[in-house]
Amino acid sequence: MNEEKKKRFILLTEWHQYHPWPKVGGLRELRAKNLKKGGFNFFAKAGGRILVDEDAFFAWLNSNRGK
Repeated sequence: MNEEKKKRFILLTEWHQYHPWPKVGGLRELRAKNLKKGGFNFFAKAGGRILVDEDAFFAWLNSNRGK
């Protein structure tokens, strides 16, 4: 049986409950830069809340190491 992995979207304000890094303030700074420049595809907005696509965030992090 082929099971499809479900994406997990984490509320930005609850990120620290799942991961110790980055801090919520750091994510908010990335979000602010995203609004100015664009380019981060791991943020989503739903009903006024900001969500972080966990898999997309870590994929972005791995692809931007050392830059």
